Amino acid sequence: MFEDGETDRISLVAEEGGVLLGFLVARKIGDECELQSIVVAEAGRHRGVGSKLIGALIGSGRDRKINRIFLEVRESNGIARSFYEACGFSMAGRRNSYYNDPPEDAVLYTLTV
Repeated sequence: MFEDGETDRISLVAEEGGVLLGFLVARKIGDECELQSIVVAEAGRHRGVGSKLIGALIGSGRDRKINRIFLEVRESNGIARSFYEACGFSMAGRRNSYYNDPPEDAVLYTLTV
């Protein structure tokens, strides 16, 4: 993911007192950005860490002239889907049988920056 020659990446880390609370990785593609991963540790959950990481991604995106952020999420991942919707993402489509083990559709979300 971070090898030389790869696309422009945005990597953000949330920490408190030297303790990692979460991180986010996205890649810039032209004037768009794909959110590839966001992880919040148990210690950071229900404290706004995920929302702050998304907010920082939006700010970084504006600085980098990004117009849209998009992502895919498992259809059954209701917690993540609710989180993205609360952050302002809108459902934009579906990728049939995108995931394996178990097979499942991906729901596409987008956010205009």
